[in-house]
Amino acid sequence: MENWEKAKTISSVVSVVVIPVVLLWVGDSFSRALKEREIQGKFVELAVEILREQPDKQAHGLREWATQVLNTYSGVPLSLETQKQLIESTPLPTASNSYEGRKDLGNVEPGDGARFVGRGYLVIVGRANYKACSQAIGVDLVSNPELMEKPKVAADCLAAFFKRRESRFAEALANDDQLAARRSIAGGTNGLEDVITKYKAYLAALQNSGKGQSDLQVPVVQRPQWLANDVPEILSALRRVGIDNIQIQAYALATAAHESGEGKFMKEPLP
Repeated sequence: MENWEKAKTISSVVSVVVIPVVLLWVGDSFSRALKEREIQGKFVELAVEILREQPDKQAHGLREWATQVLNTYSGVPLSLETQKQLIESTPLPTASNSYEGRKDLGNVEPGDGARFVGRGYLVIVGRANYKACSQAIGVDLVSNPELMEKPKVAADCLAAFFKRRESRFAEALANDDQLAARRSIAGGTNGLEDVITKYKAYLAALQNSGKGQSDLQVPVVQRPQWLANDVPEILSALRRVGIDNIQIQAYALATAAHESGEGKFMKEPLP
């Protein structure tokens, strides 16, 4: 009986002292790991910017550092030959380089790759897509592609896109066919899980907000200005084209949040 009492006492000490210390250590380790990943991500972003510049002998050491950072932390191991080329002779391609001459995107004129880069809430690219959006909303985005950075223009383009596919989205979402809905946007499954998570959050928020939709509470939102400014702009554009189905509204918001990083790629913030 005495041994039993000792065991109980020891157990109590462990639960009161040791377990909290262990949990604190685990939590601290997890926080440090998150912070390290955040710092590593910043280093990778800096390395990419450095390596997109034309190689210069004076910047040889800097490019060597950037190459090592990219090789170590980007998750894409580089061969020795690729590392050598990045350091000495070949810059990383930019988005405009990737799009230049892409006839499938309608980029048929010199400079189209840099002119029609990803913009707006759908981050659309290519002369053909800018032209289609221009025709849909009555704004000349071919001559003035930077207008896509204006929230109202971007929201109108998003609304026009969903309006053209309204019946397709209505059917997919009514059947909870998330795969079909995502394929209507991306042509595949890229970003599917993130969009599903955001869609559920926006749908719940719209269902709980009533008709006013001015007091949305969306736990997944990371940028307060997105919820305060961009979301109302997008909802207004959707309603202007007659999309009142809150499932489609929620999916449009989830898609815009995913594709544009909650509007962080927009260069002209709302007031």
